Amino acid sequence: MPLPTQTDAFYITLEMFSDGLPHTRKEIFNKAVDTVSLSDEETKERTKSGTPIYESRLGWGISYLERAGMLKKVRRGVYEITPRGEQALQDGVDGKEFLYKLNAIIDEENPWNIGADTKKEPTNPAQGETRHDERSPQEAIEQAISSLNDSLASELLSMILDHDPYVFEEIVVKLLEVMGYGVGEVTSKSNDGGIDGIITADPLGFEAIYTQAKRYNPSNKVGAPEIQGFIGALRNANKGVFITTSSFQPAAIEVANSCLYAKIKLIDGEELINLMIKYNVGVTVEDTYEIKRIDLDFFDELS
Repeated sequence: MPLPTQTDAFYITLEMFSDGLPHTRKEIFNKAVDTVSLSDEETKERTKSGTPIYESRLGWGISYLERAGMLKKVRRGVYEITPRGEQALQDGVDGKEFLYKLNAIIDEENPWNIGADTKKEPTNPAQGETRHDERSPQEAIEQAISSLNDSLASELLSMILDHDPYVFEEIVVKLLEVMGYGVGEVTSKSNDGGIDGIITADPLGFEAIYTQAKRYNPSNKVGAPEIQGFIGALRNANKGVFITTSSFQPAAIEVANSCLYAKIKLIDGEELINLMIKYNVGVTVEDTYEIKRIDLDFFDELS
């Protein structure tokens, strides 16, 4: 059969897990070559960045299926089908209808609704696809970039949660360094006194920013006691940054805002992930595209 479209690849990827066994991405890529009967020429077709097209499409399939709860990560880099995924196979709805179902689940269950516009509803292909025809090429590109960043944000959070909490403390310090706040260090695991990192904001070390990093599941919100404990650990410091992978309860925000002797900055999971993507911490630029337009000034000067 011909190289599957990205729309078809979502359901095809799920079918690869119908054996009920755990698989790595590479195993799925290899399995697809035989299952989908890809020719040598089709396996050699590549994206501009050099990734085989079929691997790119199946890889996106795995990412979307995990976000929709149809696949789950059993250990780093290994996935298996869930009861929800098995039910989707039994329903047998594929193509555009299946993609709509995936997007609807992701929009509804994303804990932060990262990158999503809550005023927009996902387009149901069964109701007619006029939205794509109404968009300009630039709008389509912007939508594609937004979709890429949504998936990247989800994978980045998953990667952070897969690692040791101490790694998250290092990530926080690295991020603040890259953002230009100074030179940082992670405090000792055994004797940090409630402080996970210290950013030296001036060459002589007279001014410091203290950090605390809480690697929580997005459903576990940071409460007021954690913020009170952090403020108490600041001692004579007047600047603190509390960063979490989840979010903050209203009482925690109130405690931070009411601190009189120190400026407390709270960064929740959504802002954290957006900052990591913006400053290329834990991510790298895979490719760059230029959009060009006619230079009217150039022609006006020649007239």
